[in-house]
Amino acid sequence: MSAITDFLGQIGPWHWAALGLLLLVIELLTGTMVLLWLAIAAGLTALALLAPGADPWFLGPAIFSGASIVLSLAGDRFAKKFAPDQHKAPALDDPIQSLLGETGEAISPIDQGGGRARLRDSDWNVRAADDSIGAGARLEVVRIDGDRLIVRALAPAALPAPPSVSEA
Repeated sequence: MSAITDFLGQIGPWHWAALGLLLLVIELLTGTMVLLWLAIAAGLTALALLAPGADPWFLGPAIFSGASIVLSLAGDRFAKKFAPDQHKAPALDDPIQSLLGETGEAISPIDQGGGRARLRDSDWNVRAADDSIGAGARLEVVRIDGDRLIVRALAPAALPAPPSVSEA
């Protein structure tokens, strides 16, 4: 037990400041906003240990632990509030969600009852969002209903008007 207290007694404010800088550098390299709060907690611990009479072997771990928990919880709320789209986890466990907005081609006529479409390199069961879609038409995925993609027809590309023949 005395070995632990001796070790913790040797960890001073500069060790906590170095830990904070190391965590900050790793955070800047990863960009996850997880280690940022731990780096700030280590910096606050270093500042608190600069106070005269501060007991490093007790206050250091106590301040770091408490500040880490508080800052991590507050930082998570901050990230969700100010960067909601970036804080969402990717849909790794639901790859069908990645098809939203994807364009493809109808390989059979599609109506409210269903049909087939090719998206990327696969054929999918689809249903028309509103109007029927003919085979060969370009389409876009607008919603997902269970395992069925809901699609709408894309407007055909506008063709240039033929040149007018003027009578002289």
